Amino acid sequence: MTLKQCLSTAVLVVVYWTFWLVSCVRAVFSLETLKGLARLVGVTEDECKGCFEDLKIPQHLAVLFGRNQSFVDLNVIFDFIYFSSLNGVKRLTFYDDNGILKSMLYNVERGWDSYIKRKEFFKSILFYKGQDGKETYPGQLTVHFLDKRDGKPMMAEVCRELTHSREPVTVARVTSKLATKGVHEVDFLLAVGCANNLDGFPAWSLRVAEIQQMKFWSDRLTESSYRSILASFSCRDRRLGR
Repeated sequence: MTLKQCLSTAVLVVVYWTFWLVSCVRAVFSLETLKGLARLVGVTEDECKGCFEDLKIPQHLAVLFGRNQSFVDLNVIFDFIYFSSLNGVKRLTFYDDNGILKSMLYNVERGWDSYIKRKEFFKSILFYKGQDGKETYPGQLTVHFLDKRDGKPMMAEVCRELTHSREPVTVARVTSKLATKGVHEVDFLLAVGCANNLDGFPAWSLRVAEIQQMKFWSDRLTESSYRSILASFSCRDRRLGR
């Protein structure tokens, strides 16, 4: 065998074992991530594996930060928004009863501008304080920041308007009136750090929502871990009774 043939063989061997090593690391990482997220959100590993490849995407995904979740890293919020947009979520809501995130909207928008420059990400993201009545457009993600004032007080206002009207109060009218106030039904709610309650989250939005309890909000979010969260929604057998 010539020197040239020996070098060619050596290069092929190195390339083969490099690809093999990378594939093994990816497989182990994905499996461990899947197992960890399965334990975290209360879904069995088998259920996650079965749903992971064929995900159902919630049109409206909400995250409720309970009082036991005292700290939230904005970079993880940005990652969550980024992966939500990549995976086709149309509406995203973040809620904390004291309105900490809502009060930081200016900082959120500035931080998001820096984040998307690093990511070279150019899809349309709209940020709102509270709820609004606008519809989303194809390829667009609307992000809301809510607090307890968007719950009972808003419902009380809707009730006053309905009772002062001469038209009969029906489910259709209530739904229509709520829509004008920007109340959008949630498909999937992540309740993070909640002590057996929803801390004033607008109840009407949750009529048909799947609710997933999480003990804490992760300090790091990868696309694999995000899709594992979506997998827990995909595994649900939703019954949309009206």
